[in-house]
Amino acid sequence: DDQIFAEDGSLLVRAALSVTEPTTNYPWMPAVVVGYALLVGPLNLWVLRRRRRLEWAWITVPSLGLAGVLTFWLVGAAGSDVVYFSHGTVEVVGEDAQTRRGVVAATSRARSLELEFGADWEASPAATGNLAQDLAQPTISGASTYRYDLASLEWLAVDVYRRGVSTTLNAEVSERGVELTTNSSIPVVVWGIHAYPKTVLGELPGTGESRFLSWEDVLEAESSWSLVDVLWSAEQPLTVGGRGDLWWTAVENLTVVGYRAGMLEVPFFAFAVTQSPATDIAVDGGTSDIEGITLTVFPISADEMGDSGWAFARPVWSEDTFGPVDDAAGISSQRIVSYRLPRALSVSPRLSVGGLDPDFNRFRFDPAEESDLVWEAWNWAQAEFVPIDVDRELDRGRFVAPSGEVLIRSGSEEWGPPLLTEGVMLWGEGR
Repeated sequence: DDQIFAEDGSLLVRAALSVTEPTTNYPWMPAVVVGYALLVGPLNLWVLRRRRRLEWAWITVPSLGLAGVLTFWLVGAAGSDVVYFSHGTVEVVGEDAQTRRGVVAATSRARSLELEFGADWEASPAATGNLAQDLAQPTISGASTYRYDLASLEWLAVDVYRRGVSTTLNAEVSERGVELTTNSSIPVVVWGIHAYPKTVLGELPGTGESRFLSWEDVLEAESSWSLVDVLWSAEQPLTVGGRGDLWWTAVENLTVVGYRAGMLEVPFFAFAVTQSPATDIAVDGGTSDIEGITLTVFPISADEMGDSGWAFARPVWSEDTFGPVDDAAGISSQRIVSYRLPRALSVSPRLSVGGLDPDFNRFRFDPAEESDLVWEAWNWAQAEFVPIDVDRELDRGRFVAPSGEVLIRSGSEEWGPPLLTEGVMLWGEGR
């Protein structure tokens, strides 16, 4: 149930938990067990027979057995005394750069851990909804110092926030598209452009390399209900350094955190996922190297797309009411979506239904067959929705807010499944 993870903190924790660390593995153990069996049995008897001291077997066999048990116990104890760390981080680059991170840790044995964050971080115990079972609570000894007394198989979770980012990635946005450059050896797992409901993925760059995606690439991309659907179906490795196969779930949760926390307020953005360790957290007074996933987001405003552009819808509100339609059972649907246009728009925009999104079949419709569909736009001066004509220019003074936002509401009464029709907002000559 997604309500369990309603808080931003829960999503950060779930993102961190999605990137699992491999457990201790001993590939040589079968050979050691076989060798030990030969040592205790045939080899031991062969040596005693050569020395004509078979009666010593009463001493050597128990002694070798005890030594073997002690050795296996020490090896197993050393391997199980491990603390597993992971993080999920979302950072938004721009004028108001911000970073949010969820850190989780679990230990197989009872022990104490102290986490110390830098002065620029704001730390708080993670909100975990119904995940609080076996979750340790901290003792806060300073503004950014948390001490945990963990029992066996207990875990901890911390949320941290700061202004600014520490990314080594750079995304240049132009009227042609987006160019991503990486200046670090930290691998980029996946990157691309998201313009709801379209997502296009780019070719992965190497260290110091750049890769480019054009707006035409976005237009030609297949539509999808969500970003995670594209990541799941992409021809990309579904594991990150052998650390688990749920990184795409982590990306989805981090994206939602960006929206809910107000870090991301535009429907278009370039994004890059990296397997980047968190090295700015001190563990027990020493340096750390906490592995995890980082989602770096580069917001793209309509102003950066030039005098001629387009904007996909971002859902704001929807409602389906089941009831009588023409004296029979039917569905009454209402949808409100938002478009973000340039703030200093010099031309009037228009709504093109279906428009530039022919692959998104559930959003397509024939106006001749859907004559009961009503389109309305929010009149900012009158503070109400008023009817509009599709494919007609909209009055900028009435329907475009100073922020560049246009709100469109569609509604219908119909048979069958709810009609989910949306469109594309065009300005200038379009694309």
